[in-house]
Amino acid sequence: MSVYLRCLGQLEASGVRAVSSKTLAEDFGLNAAQIRKDLAHFGELGVRGVGYYVKDLRRQLQHILGLDCGFTVAIMGAGNLGLALADYQGFKQEGFRVAALFDNLREKVGTRSRNGIPIYDIKELKRVAKRENIAIAIIAVPIRSAQTVIDKVVLSGIKAILNFSP
Repeated sequence: MSVYLRCLGQLEASGVRAVSSKTLAEDFGLNAAQIRKDLAHFGELGVRGVGYYVKDLRRQLQHILGLDCGFTVAIMGAGNLGLALADYQGFKQEGFRVAALFDNLREKVGTRSRNGIPIYDIKELKRVAKRENIAIAIIAVPIRSAQTVIDKVVLSGIKAILNFSP
């Protein structure tokens, strides 16, 4: 479903209003029959003879995947990767709000990313996670620190983790 959502996003950005499963398959290297079968699991999402209305199908898939609720994200690690992720506009476009970065280096704590996202001391994780209702933590720390940081994330009550550490 996430692949279809990404494809539909590209079509919508290009101004395409409706697309058939055949065209979707040809344009993105997918299988038309599989697309119809996958989407049929969620009801009648298309219109016979027309195909799928791109904007409507994209909205429906976002709902099916739970991406229409607007999840709040925290990034663990304010190094090059963490800062790049924090300022990545794709998160916002997909309904994710990056609320905070966390690091253990004093010179970074109290500063902000280019887009103004505050950098907190990792010791403040539990308090900030509760205040900001953080649902997802992205781990962007060196491998030697990853498990310790993940343990702190779990103890803070954050339910989902996306690990970018090697």
